[in-house]
Amino acid sequence: MTNRGLMSNRPSSLLHSYTWCVVILLLGFCLTSCRSTNNPSKLPFGFLDTPVGGQPIQGKARVSGWAISEDGIQSVEVYVDRDFVGRATIGEARPDVARVYPNLTGSGSSGWSLTLDASLLPEGKRELTVQTRSKRGAYRDLASIPITIIH
Repeated sequence: MTNRGLMSNRPSSLLHSYTWCVVILLLGFCLTSCRSTNNPSKLPFGFLDTPVGGQPIQGKARVSGWAISEDGIQSVEVYVDRDFVGRATIGEARPDVARVYPNLTGSGSSGWSLTLDASLLPEGKRELTVQTRSKRGAYRDLASIPITIIH
């Protein structure tokens, strides 16, 4: 496990606090109700640790990294040449991510991985894309890198 992709200087707060109020004027009376909340509708983020761009892939290869979101991670999916090849296992231990993002729930179990069977893919230069989706439906491409499939 490496610390690749981790920011050493993080913002003091990854969540933004919002307050909204409803004011009703009725027969000369003013009724006010206010509520503060954190806005958790941010994009998930993370990193692809393996493979690295340009790496030749042969046989069964591990595709792995980490992904976090204020909303939690629903899925991490892997594509080759924009074709779906599999859904990664999520929830793997990542104490390195937890150290950098201690205030984000789930950062310590933000790891994900998938075993890619290169023998099922056409030989040659390909594009590997990893996409993550939060539990509230926000999604982001974590990486899109060139790979070479070798049989």
